[in-house]
Amino acid sequence: MRWIENIPNKNFTINLYHHQERYILKFEAGPMEQTYKIPQGLRPDAEAVKKLLTPEFLEEVRQQFNAMYVALKKQLDAK
Repeated sequence: MRWIENIPNKNFTINLYHHQERYILKFEAGPMEQTYKIPQGLRPDAEAVKKLLTPEFLEEVRQQFNAMYVALKKQLDAK
């Protein structure tokens, strides 16, 4: 897997990779991460992949992180 770049964002760490004819967007927030695999046929280059990072998409990613955090906290707090 080849790292391409870190994409600045105030809420998450976002890294873009290329691996076996696909781009991988990896979002990290605290102890959680989300990974999205995008076939190169759908987005031919890194710049096209970065255009997916609209405010609406990033808000959905944030909401998923919140849901993941709530689920993790619930499990960790369970007896």
